[in-house]
Amino acid sequence: MVTEGDLVKDYKEVARIYTEGRPKNKEEAFSLMRSRLAEFGADAVIKVRKKKNKNFEGIVVLFE
Repeated sequence: MVTEGDLVKDYKEVARIYTEGRPKNKEEAFSLMRSRLAEFGADAVIKVRKKKNKNFEGIVVLFE
């Protein structure tokens, strides 16, 4: 799961994730983050936002 918002369920923040190469839009950024989630075994990326440098960042979480 990748979202701009927060979650209602309990979670533990484990890392921050950043895109590289300035994705052309939010959908591309979310897709890149989803593929990285699978590698890490994380449950979600939350609070995704676009940075001034045109890349995106989010918080990687594990559900409790």
